[in-house]
Amino acid sequence: MYFAPRPNGASATAMIAHCLSEGHIESPARLESALESITKVQPDLRDSNDIPLLSDFVNDRLASDQDILLAHSAEFLAEFKRLENGEKIAEPKHFPNCGVNPVTTTYAARAAAGSLLELLSMVGGQNDNSTTQSLLLRGLAVVRPPGHHCTREKSSGNGILNNVAIAALTASKKLNKRVLIVDLDIHLSGGTSDCIKGDDNILLVDVYGARGQEIRTMARLQGRSWQVRESFDNTVAINVSLIDSSAGDHVYLGDQVLGEVLSAVNSHQPNLILFSIGFDSCAGDDEGFEFTANGYGQFIQTVCESAATNGIPVIGVLEGGYKPQIVEKGVRQVSLAMASTITL
Repeated sequence: MYFAPRPNGASATAMIAHCLSEGHIESPARLESALESITKVQPDLRDSNDIPLLSDFVNDRLASDQDILLAHSAEFLAEFKRLENGEKIAEPKHFPNCGVNPVTTTYAARAAAGSLLELLSMVGGQNDNSTTQSLLLRGLAVVRPPGHHCTREKSSGNGILNNVAIAALTASKKLNKRVLIVDLDIHLSGGTSDCIKGDDNILLVDVYGARGQEIRTMARLQGRSWQVRESFDNTVAINVSLIDSSAGDHVYLGDQVLGEVLSAVNSHQPNLILFSIGFDSCAGDDEGFEFTANGYGQFIQTVCESAATNGIPVIGVLEGGYKPQIVEKGVRQVSLAMASTITL
């Protein structure tokens, strides 16, 4: 099993240095807690036969301009590069919040997307050796800034680049893979569905918890009526809060959520599954339900077990979740869950 980024490496250092504003909830402490959790859990990782499992961190990598253009427009990239080069832009069109230091932020964004791409090259790559292949089937990228709200034209929701969309489109366009993205962040991604629109190799199942005014606003802006389950473009959106406003493990692990994801695995027949992991859906987060870290791990494990029967690689990437202690618990449970489905 592989993780990204490498603690104390250049990418991790860049992502920790990134700051949107003083006291912002999308803080470096989130990443520091996640990396500490991985370091602590590594000795406890065991495969499906309860045998201790070796794990490692991938090498550092920065997303290239060509990588970014898979998910974002040329105009978006041009402004990104202007900020990256230290140019002062009074009112950036594509980056409404580019951080305290745009040069630091853009470097961190390349490091975040690049870390996921390096993980994809290790976990999602082809290998004829079955023993080696089994080792490469699981990976977790704990990165910041997050990205699932970022559209082709604009950064959004504490993000800069859409990390998961860049990885999914890389897998589709360059590796000819069918990709299933499962988004478990409390918020409807919006950005990911926009970036992957038109690529039939990619399906997004977006499990979210929008409520009240947020539902009405999105419905008005996008001209849709919001139901428990809705399909549009390459996306199946499931509004958990309309199923049960006090949603916990019993809802997430039930037929209307986990069952829907397992159905998508069967119908879409992916050869890569990407999880957008937002721990802001967990109990204890300001916006969370009663979804526990153990329940989160059970959800991931069940999908990984389904994937394992067909040798499908699974990679998780951190999105939201703004209480470091909850991120730490969640990363531990997800890591244990992924490792437990690896068969050597």
